[in-house]
Amino acid sequence: MPTSCVAARLSRLMIVVVLFFGMCAPAVAGQIDPDGIKDRQGTDDAESTPEVSPGLVDEGEFVSPVFDVEVTWTDAWELGDLENPLVEFAIGGNFDAAVTSDPANGDAIWLMDTASESAVLGIFIVPNEGFSPTTMAQVMGQPEFLSNNLFVSEESETLLLETTDTSAVILVRDADTPEHLVYLEVVFPEDEDYFIWAGFDLWEPDAYESVFEDVAEGIDISGVDMFSVASPEELLELIADPAAGDVDATPEPDETPEVDATEEADETPEADATEEADATEEAKETPQADATEEADGTPEADTALPGLVAEGEYESPQYGTGITWTDAWIVDESRDEPIISDEDERIDTVFLTDAATGSTIIYMTIEELASSDPEDILERITAEDYNENVFGIDPNSEVLLADSTADSAAILVVDDTGPDPLVILMEVHALNDEGLVAFVDFRAYVSDIDEDVLTALEEDLEIEGQPGLTVYTVEEILAELEGI
Repeated sequence: MPTSCVAARLSRLMIVVVLFFGMCAPAVAGQIDPDGIKDRQGTDDAESTPEVSPGLVDEGEFVSPVFDVEVTWTDAWELGDLENPLVEFAIGGNFDAAVTSDPANGDAIWLMDTASESAVLGIFIVPNEGFSPTTMAQVMGQPEFLSNNLFVSEESETLLLETTDTSAVILVRDADTPEHLVYLEVVFPEDEDYFIWAGFDLWEPDAYESVFEDVAEGIDISGVDMFSVASPEELLELIADPAAGDVDATPEPDETPEVDATEEADETPEADATEEADATEEAKETPQADATEEADGTPEADTALPGLVAEGEYESPQYGTGITWTDAWIVDESRDEPIISDEDERIDTVFLTDAATGSTIIYMTIEELASSDPEDILERITAEDYNENVFGIDPNSEVLLADSTADSAAILVVDDTGPDPLVILMEVHALNDEGLVAFVDFRAYVSDIDEDVLTALEEDLEIEGQPGLTVYTVEEILAELEGI
């Protein structure tokens, strides 16, 4: 649960991208009929916004009012008509214009290809408060990102998810509508305080090639290479034959959002390396580790993961902290990086899920804080804005329990804004008197929490020989959750 890194950054991203850019509106993938749209005539009125649209300085030219980023396009593109179902789908129904600007949240513009009228391109210039290509890719790798941000099924196929020093890229095939593809590149221009989110939806297979060509040759965004990980030709090959995959993976960026050890990040939390932006919802299925079987049938540990010295045994590469678990828990192999050691931010991270159902998550980080005094930590995790900015949940979520002992601080929070309330149980263990701590962030929907899983948290997980759950008993927690 680190402090100011990804957790806070992640919740900020979701606020900006979901609320401002409308990426989380109740659109449903698979309900679009591309064949009935291609013949639809776009109205000139939809393109007549140059005089009133902020930043639209000329036909085919936009300059971001907030960040002064220039976007130009050829006549292969035109402003999106919000009455077009494909445009409406892409923007989530939260815009009343194809060009939007907000001083606090940034700028957005929507375009549609003029040849096939089957591709919609969205470009956002958004304030960056700590994201890097690495952390952005971690967010992209969450199943919830597909449904909440790309509007496709969480079972959709990720054909490509890669980073460079300046970009994070994802290419997805919609499980519900296989001809629907989404390509997204998030670019972090060097020494700038914003990032650029540029992506497009493709609906017509016969037009894939021409659309990629029109993006490459007809769209120019200052400071952005739209195909930094793979060329259009490589992407088309990947689409045609997913097995061809692994486009030359570029070096991992060495930048990760600054972590203020008390913030949880969504996956690579900046703040508390414990928070995952949408790690908040783990109703995903976590396949059991695909490990090779030894003669006795015990799966071998993936020793390529930093710090994993054996199955159920981990030693923090940077701090030497030992964590062990029984077969009640497994490394969360559904994540691209279930174990991370970030030397720049000095945070070591481990993701586990319960072996029985895969419906819960434990997100653990080892890091150094300004103080490892449990009372100081308790004050931090019970701060007024912690629910929203660190946990990434409703700011009015109820804190059911909060207390500290001589060695640990813990908080139990419930966000009941959804149909199945989300429970977060976080315990922070002081590992020494000099600021070294271990964040143990347990998350699950209330319907997935029972005595067995909490007992496993208490008895089958140890940090430096101490139980994962020490401040509250299983009975106390169940009593607080009863009736929710």
